[in-house]
Amino acid sequence: MILQNGTYDGKNVLSKESVIKMQQDYTSGARKSYSPDVSGTFDYGLGEWIFEKGKDRAKVVSSPGLFGSFPWVNNERKYAGFLFVLNINRQGREEGYKELQNIIDQQITN
Repeated sequence: MILQNGTYDGKNVLSKESVIKMQQDYTSGARKSYSPDVSGTFDYGLGEWIFEKGKDRAKVVSSPGLFGSFPWVNNERKYAGFLFVLNINRQGREEGYKELQNIIDQQITN
């Protein structure tokens, strides 16, 4: 639904404008307290972490799970992915997520 600008199964659940608002950065430069460790250095929109900023909305958004699962939507390349994993060790997750995205992006580009 997020990848399709608010539409799911042919039905409009959210307006495109609402999805764009969700994916705008509302925390850049602000001190973030009580954020989950998994959020790393990412900024936050409305319900989504911003992994890669864009002009009017984020290029890539996510809502990583507490135990390591990693869903993401790449608005720029028009795809979504989900890594299902149980990884209680939080060290290096941000780098791992970025590496996974890069591998998939390279495969989609080629």
